[in-house]
Amino acid sequence: TIKAVASAMNQKLISSEEIANKIRIELNLAENEDLNSAQEKLTMIPENAILRAIPGKEEAWPILQCENIFILPGVPKFFESKVKDIAKHFIKGNSATVAKLVLSADEFEIVSQLNRAVADHPTVQFGSYPFGEGFDLGRGEGLPKTIITLESNLADDVEAAAKTLKDSIQPELIVDCVIGSDSLLDANQGIINGIK
Repeated sequence: TIKAVASAMNQKLISSEEIANKIRIELNLAENEDLNSAQEKLTMIPENAILRAIPGKEEAWPILQCENIFILPGVPKFFESKVKDIAKHFIKGNSATVAKLVLSADEFEIVSQLNRAVADHPTVQFGSYPFGEGFDLGRGEGLPKTIITLESNLADDVEAAAKTLKDSIQPELIVDCVIGSDSLLDANQGIINGIK
């Protein structure tokens, strides 16, 4: 795997003294004792790779990263452990806030209101999804014909954009409005829960 990653990244393999020292510690070898050829092979990493110590687990085997690729062990329990460590310590993601408006209006009936909201809220991404004849939620309100989604890393901006849109659409056309914390999946689950 390491050789393939190095080749894909156009990097040559080099011996890592840090890994060699880890091997010596694991095998209770003397500090500068020579490694045999099999052990030496384990020290080879892509030339621009970095070894990431896991915060709070400095004695653990480091995680090998080559550019934007993490090279993981093949043994399932070690693989799982490293994936959890990577997700916790080395991946920085942005949590998005999402709003979803379900409307009993056709998309063309609210396009001017939608265009105004888009213009007024540039930090929010909008999506509009028509459903033609709609579908019955079984709750007595109008049939949903359009779903409008709003998403941003700025929660206040999503809430303001949702309010702008809701205030500009006739209330009887709004079937549902859901604001989720971090994904469209959360917003979709809100709609699904409303159907049940």
